[in-house]
Amino acid sequence: MTTPFDSRRSALRCLLACAFAAVGPPAAAGQPRPATNAIGWEGERVAVSLRGLERALAGLHAARKPVPPDLEQLGGGNWPEGFIEEGGDLILIFQRQPQREPMHLDELLVLYRNVLLRSRGSGGAPHCSLDPQPESLRAVERVSATRVDISQPGHAERFAAALEKAWNAKGQQVLVGGAGVARESLSAHRCIVADYDMKKHVQASSKSEGLDGVPSLIDRLLDEARGPSGNAAAGPSMARFWFRISDYDRQPSFTVTGNTVTLDKLDVAVFTERQVVNRDGRTRDAGGGNHPLMLAMAADLSRFMSAHPQGSYGSLDQSYRLLALLQAAAFRRSVDSAQLPFIAQHQPEIARRPMPAALPGLVNYKLLRRESRSGDTITTRLDFPLVMGGGDMDMKIEADKFSSTRTAPPTMTTALRRLRPTGSVPLRVDAPAYWIY
Repeated sequence: MTTPFDSRRSALRCLLACAFAAVGPPAAAGQPRPATNAIGWEGERVAVSLRGLERALAGLHAARKPVPPDLEQLGGGNWPEGFIEEGGDLILIFQRQPQREPMHLDELLVLYRNVLLRSRGSGGAPHCSLDPQPESLRAVERVSATRVDISQPGHAERFAAALEKAWNAKGQQVLVGGAGVARESLSAHRCIVADYDMKKHVQASSKSEGLDGVPSLIDRLLDEARGPSGNAAAGPSMARFWFRISDYDRQPSFTVTGNTVTLDKLDVAVFTERQVVNRDGRTRDAGGGNHPLMLAMAADLSRFMSAHPQGSYGSLDQSYRLLALLQAAAFRRSVDSAQLPFIAQHQPEIARRPMPAALPGLVNYKLLRRESRSGDTITTRLDFPLVMGGGDMDMKIEADKFSSTRTAPPTMTTALRRLRPTGSVPLRVDAPAYWIY
């Protein structure tokens, strides 16, 4: 079954699915590649100049022209690698990895403004969550408190149907936050789509049967129940799974060589905690430690994310990396935001994607009936996990996360040669928004 959100997500992925075929002859040095029907370029990396971007976007806005597709897709750069500090400009370096989702100008602008606003003491890091309405949680509590003999034919199914109805009474709130992060922005959509996919995988819901090699939480619970120590406990379990940086104290880490900064280490991982419902109908951490199967589920999802760059999980890595570089540049005061008034304050003509206020809550249940060896006892177990999600892009940039070397990465020096052919003249003031090398 396709939900309204599934349709929006499909449309979003359609927008993101662009091939990177090499088309036509190379353009002149320092000039953007012209757009083609299949938007493609030659070259392995893209350098994006924030000053060049400022000029290009301000000019397009003044002329009331839309942003061309090649610029909207950042010249095909989609794996943030580092940046160069040059003459008051910040030049972001991206790899071009065809197996990954494209990155878009909208995302760069939203994350830049988020960092700028936070540097001025306003708001927090980008984040999102899918949370049940308090009314839904209270309804779930009422249903789960009823006494039901699930061993009787049809009783477990009716009980599960009542729980599903309660869980979906108001839908799941779509919450998006962070300084300057609009609900309809691509950054918000990336977070919510990945979160929704993760909930499907955890529950093995009917809308998604999970990932190859990553059993769902519900299947793990049933496998445990089939063992010699399995029990017949009934009722819903409640858990939250969410994305964040795997090692907050050590990541992200960077290498500095003169005026170049390279992102060395940043891993996005899945974390989990058991949840209980407060009297006000909201959830909190249950305390007392997490179930080992929940921790195993989170660890397996984290490993899957690092090994599979495609899809919604891989796109989160790209977002986190870009935010890390922009925060590192702000920490080092690499660019004067006063020189970028348009980027800081205006929204160019880019199509935004509406975000629903709520989504259908994903639910799934499975029954296990087991007869004792003597045949005189039949135990019935109902697993009905209720899962909440989220994503938190908070990261801490400090001096001890930068190390120094004497030799700049070849990719950085190559980028500068495109704008300083002699190696001695300063960066030319009419640098383009981006160039490919």
